Amino acid sequence: MNTAEHFIYLYNSISDLLLERTGLLNCTSFYELLEIAGNKIPIIRGDKKRLLQRVGDLRNLIVHFPEYPRKFIADPRAEVINQLEKIIDSIKSPMKVVPKFQRKIIPFNTNEHLAEVLK
Repeated sequence: MNTAEHFIYLYNSISDLLLERTGLLNCTSFYELLEIAGNKIPIIRGDKKRLLQRVGDLRNLIVHFPEYPRKFIADPRAEVINQLEKIIDSIKSPMKVVPKFQRKIIPFNTNEHLAEVLK
């Protein structure tokens, strides 16, 4: 599988995962899917969302090229492939609140000095 084919595979994997997680129909456009998924899936928000929109444009450029699939007009960079793989991993296995935000709670009395509590 060359880089462009791998890119298309990853794009389709992300699309399928987002459709599954949002419960939307398969006829939903990728851009609309991103908008809706951004409200439900944290990894899609922010910079990742912009990246995926650019990915959508690149995908359209590749698959709407008149000679596709015999010839690819673009060859995505390895860093784009790596980012897509990380996004897929994050969607499949999102970060858990615990232990990420788990903290040891140390109780104190209201009569203790603030300096001691802050230590």
